[in-house]
Amino acid sequence: MPSKTEFYRQMADHVATQLTGSWQEWAGFLTTAARLYKYPFHEQLLIYAQRPDATACAEYDLWNEKMGRYVRRGSKGIALVDDSGDRPRLRYVFDISDTGTREHSRTPWLWQLEERHLDSVQAMLERTYDVSGDDLAGQLTEVAGKLAEEYWTEHQQDFFYIVDGSFLEEYDEYNIGVQFKAAATVSITYALMSRCGLEPERYFDHEDFMAIFDFNTPSTIGALGTAVSQINQQVLRQIGVTVRNAEREANQERSKQDEQSHDLHPERRLSDSRPEAEPAAGETPGQVRQDEENLPERTPSHPLQPDAAEREVVPAPSGDRRDRPEQTGADDAPAGERSGSHRATESQRSHEVGGADEYLQSTGRGDPDGGAYQQLTLNLFLSEAEQIQSIDEAENVAHTSSAFSFAQNDIDHVLRLGGNTDRQRERVVAAFEKQKTTAEIAEILKTLYHGGNGLGSVSAWYAEDGIHLSHGKSVRYDRSAKVISWESAAERIGELLESGQFASNVELAEAAGYERSLLAEKLWHLYHDFSDKARDSGYLSCLSGIQRTGFPEETAWLTEQLNSPEFRQTLAEEYAAFWTAYQQDRELLRFHYHKPREIWESLQDLSLPRKSFSSEMQDVPAVKQFITEDEIDAAMTGGSGIEGGKGRIFTFFKNPHTDKEKVDFLKSEYGIGGHSHALSGAMGSNEDHDGKGLHYKKDGCPDMHFTWEKVAKRITGLIQKGRYLTEQEQAQYDKIQAEKALAEEDALQAQQPTPEIWEYNGVKERHSDDIVLYQMGDFFELYGEDAKTAAAELDFHLTTRAIPGGGRVEMCGFPANRLEQVVEHLRDQHDVTISAVPEGGRERQEYSMLSIDHEAEQHINAQEAEFGADGTRVFRDMEPEQATPTIRELYEKYKPIVMEAVTQDTRYRNACGHSDYENAMIECNAAVRRTILDSHDIELIRLFSDVPEFRQWLHREVADETYPKLHELLRPLSQEDIDSALCAWNGNIESKHAVVRYMKDHARRKTPPHGWLRNTAAVTA
Repeated sequence: MPSKTEFYRQMADHVATQLTGSWQEWAGFLTTAARLYKYPFHEQLLIYAQRPDATACAEYDLWNEKMGRYVRRGSKGIALVDDSGDRPRLRYVFDISDTGTREHSRTPWLWQLEERHLDSVQAMLERTYDVSGDDLAGQLTEVAGKLAEEYWTEHQQDFFYIVDGSFLEEYDEYNIGVQFKAAATVSITYALMSRCGLEPERYFDHEDFMAIFDFNTPSTIGALGTAVSQINQQVLRQIGVTVRNAEREANQERSKQDEQSHDLHPERRLSDSRPEAEPAAGETPGQVRQDEENLPERTPSHPLQPDAAEREVVPAPSGDRRDRPEQTGADDAPAGERSGSHRATESQRSHEVGGADEYLQSTGRGDPDGGAYQQLTLNLFLSEAEQIQSIDEAENVAHTSSAFSFAQNDIDHVLRLGGNTDRQRERVVAAFEKQKTTAEIAEILKTLYHGGNGLGSVSAWYAEDGIHLSHGKSVRYDRSAKVISWESAAERIGELLESGQFASNVELAEAAGYERSLLAEKLWHLYHDFSDKARDSGYLSCLSGIQRTGFPEETAWLTEQLNSPEFRQTLAEEYAAFWTAYQQDRELLRFHYHKPREIWESLQDLSLPRKSFSSEMQDVPAVKQFITEDEIDAAMTGGSGIEGGKGRIFTFFKNPHTDKEKVDFLKSEYGIGGHSHALSGAMGSNEDHDGKGLHYKKDGCPDMHFTWEKVAKRITGLIQKGRYLTEQEQAQYDKIQAEKALAEEDALQAQQPTPEIWEYNGVKERHSDDIVLYQMGDFFELYGEDAKTAAAELDFHLTTRAIPGGGRVEMCGFPANRLEQVVEHLRDQHDVTISAVPEGGRERQEYSMLSIDHEAEQHINAQEAEFGADGTRVFRDMEPEQATPTIRELYEKYKPIVMEAVTQDTRYRNACGHSDYENAMIECNAAVRRTILDSHDIELIRLFSDVPEFRQWLHREVADETYPKLHELLRPLSQEDIDSALCAWNGNIESKHAVVRYMKDHARRKTPPHGWLRNTAAVTA
């Protein structure tokens, strides 16, 4: 009896194989998956199998501890298979419909696309994916097609290895790609429309989903489902962020609450970065807590559920601020994404309800004894009353806990002094002067703040999800780090600017000019990379004046010119013309590292209305700075600076070596040298290395020196923790190592007889008088005397094969799809034994077939009775035997039916008459599948699905017998056809002579000789 884990694995496989057998079933799955788009495909599959109506799922502990909701008694959890641990195990989640609420319960925010959001969403899609149009459905279709194309380009080589046993194996590589992109595009479009409330069933029917029927094995369905799931997640996250931003902006327009709140808070701080929850009943909005910094921090109640204070920076307990609009910005990282700077953060934030909407699951390894890993029903959980009591107690504790463990000055120092971008404050000021939205500024901050900083007693690391803060020398992998979202950071910087506390008065005055100078430099480099063709065409003629002096003078002149609206207008028109031409002709530039869209957007930004800020500060407040451990680790993981050095270091340290050997290796690998921008990419940082070790410097920070012994120890620790290589580098390294191991194994195996050879010898010993056909992959092979016999009788090519340890042996072979034909030929004179691996199976099967003569003898002997007294042989009466039809007989039964329907198929007929042979064959195969699926004949469908020979015969013979006739019948007549018909007229040589004579005598006549031809034909007929 299978374990529960294996049971649910089998359930997933069974459901997967059923999904693509019916387009309605597949569409139903897509609807469920669209609601739960943040789950990976294999978990969407299990949720669909158990609760297709689920809308928002989370583990038991999360509902209790984070959302303040109890799980109703008798609720049945949804089992998911967790492979993250040492062995697979089940964990259970519950849908929101399984939960009940209390006074202070939270409800996850599930975004809904409404009419008022359409302009923002469509603009986002056009900006992100370059798809224009007034119709959202059309945009989603284009996006789906583009992303399906990109996914196929990136993953196609992996896909070709999993098509065996599916309908896709009949296609060549090109047409496999065609089918994949067609199936993925329609599936992604359907799911996106479903989640956006567009009623996709009005746009699609059975014909649109024909491509999915080719994905009929667990491997191919899994590959298609994974692609659809990942792409849906990407697009729907972006739509969700856009909807939230639109809601936030609408709330800001309706209310001036922020300004009113400013009167209540002498010092405004960062807003709650958690996802929005509906306010609890009886809660008083805007409640102010003056004693927050004196309250103790709350202890996490469960190892899977880090306290909210470990992730969020808020000005008061979040229960006091549920009336505020939700903070906006980039959505949480997709499930499974673990890149560099936010690996630890992902695991600690994965339980946060929704992550701004409905992704409530935990992606972490989890506690095997926790609620997520208990049995399906709630018998082992607390009763409803016990849950309610626990929730109420936790709520009371929450109101006395501090969610803000950093002084505001510490955070402000990070915002002002951190980031590691040259003249960063001026760049940030420019963004605020142009009155960008909070979401737009948050995206800008992501690019300006990178790496890490040490300021006062605080370490900062800038990650995808925000600014990570911790007291001490490191923060990057600190699970208890405080995370300030980029949106919250943008809001706080705005407050500092308004109060004159972010930048000095000089920086404020120079921000706009510095922005122009940055654009001037980009334009200067672009113009100087023009090819002769671009110059001769006169593109950007308004910049011709920057060829007279040098870079400093020319960029200064251009910076000044960019301050003129008239010059900007001329430049914008000329740049638009150049950019349009460059998209068609890449030869206009000698080098292609430029970012034309970024330049265009920067140029447009210069014309935006600007808001001015003022400050009395001559200098920003200073604070003691230091180089963080995170920055040093990141620098060391960059390798030696020599091509391939990082890989060589990793490989050497992975192998057993003494500490001295590691030190000597590093000295040799690094040599003597150094480079700038060494720490967090900061301009004022550098690294030097010599015989003594590594030396790091960064402006405003004490220098750091490491002997080679310390460097070796540090690199060893990074490798042991899995932090030396990025995830992509680790995958590439593992691939290379696997290929090396495989090559070594192949070399070793080449010295030994393979298991197949041993198995073949056993088969031949048991059937020494038979011709043995031994399957190797998609071919059957014959060896020795068997090969010689078959080659002579069937005209096979005879060659030899190396036998490790045994020299060479004669062999020949043939494709597995010709097995029946070959066996029938050989049985004319020989007994045949077949050793084959059935499709989809692992165990080799062996069966023998007598020659025709031996089979007849055996049949006669089986019918004979005993000899009578007179010495004559008497045969007993036998009931006529009902023979089971052979595959060939069944094929001959169904072939005429299928062929008749295919010849009437409109698409196939059009292809035969108006397309090339390859497209006609694709339509023929599709017509065969349509005919069989529409027949509703269970036996026919089973034969087509389960018997490769039957399927191959149909595709081959239907095409061979119908195409020539339909092509000849339906193709347009050419002049050559007419000429040939005239030449063959009547089959009478005298007729042809008469035509020649007539044309000679009447060559100049313009009217055709219809009457003469009729008369002549009548005479000669």
